[in-house]
Amino acid sequence: MVEWLHFGDATLSEPFYAQSIARARALPINRLMRFGTPAVALAELPTGPDLDGFVFHMSRCGSTLVSQMLAALPRAISISEAPAIDGIARLTLAGRLPRETIRGLIGMLTGSGNATHRFVKFTSWQTILIPLLRELFPQTPWVFLYRDPVEVLVSQLRMPSPELLSGIAPSEAIEGMATARAMAMLIGRFAEAALAAFPAGGGIVVDYRDLPAAVETAILPHFGIAPDDEARQRMALAATLDVKRAGQHFMPDSALKQDEASIALREVAEEYINPAFRRLQTLG
Repeated sequence: MVEWLHFGDATLSEPFYAQSIARARALPINRLMRFGTPAVALAELPTGPDLDGFVFHMSRCGSTLVSQMLAALPRAISISEAPAIDGIARLTLAGRLPRETIRGLIGMLTGSGNATHRFVKFTSWQTILIPLLRELFPQTPWVFLYRDPVEVLVSQLRMPSPELLSGIAPSEAIEGMATARAMAMLIGRFAEAALAAFPAGGGIVVDYRDLPAAVETAILPHFGIAPDDEARQRMALAATLDVKRAGQHFMPDSALKQDEASIALREVAEEYINPAFRRLQTLG
C-alpha cells in the first residue's frame, strides 16, 4: 500500500522528503483521515508531466545542496530521497511489483499542476536504477555527483547513512575498519554503476569541488534550464545555508576531513573507490 497525506499549500522546503512527511503527518486532517492505494495500481497511472532532471550521487557529496538549490527555483518541485521511492524500488527489484510502478509513483509525487520545473534526487544506492529509470523516463537528463572518497568515508564514519548500513551484512557491521571497508565497497559499486550507465547518454558527472557554482554553470544547462535574475538570487541564498543544520551557514569542511583521515582509511578508499573516482574525474 501507498499512504497519502494532505500537504495543503505547503511547499517542499525541507532538505529531505521524509521531513516534509513528518510535518504533514502532524496536521489534524492527516490524524483523522487515512487514505491508501494498492501500490500495484500506480503502474496503471498515465504518464505524468515531463521531468527536468534526476540527481544521483556517491553519498555525502553535495546532493542535498543541489536539491535545495533546484527547489529554490520559482515554481519548482524537488523531491529529495522520498521513502516511498525507496520502498517501491526495492519491491520492483525483488520482482514483486512491475517496473511501471516506479514511473507512476514519481509522476504522482511531482505532478502538481502549477509546477514548471520538476526534479528528483535519489539515495546513493539508487544509482543502480539509472538504466531502468532511463527506460521509464527516456527524455529526462541526469547528473551524478562525486567527491574525494576519503572525505566521503570520513563523513560516513562520523554519521553513517541508514541506506549504507542496510546494505552491510550483520557480520560486517562492527566497529572500526571493517565497517569502513564494507561502506567503501558499497560506495565503489555506486560509482561503478554511474560509470556503466554513462555511455548510454543523458548524464553528466559533477565534482563536489565545483559546487555550488556548477549548479548554474553545468547542471541547469544540462537540464535545459536558463535561470533569470530572480532564480539566481534564490539559488544563491539556498547555497549559503547548511541543509544538515537548520539555521546555520554552510562551511566547507574538505580540509578537516582530509586531516581526520587515517592511513588505514586512505588505503581502504584506494582499494575500493579510487579506481572509479579517477575515471569519474576524466569524465568531469
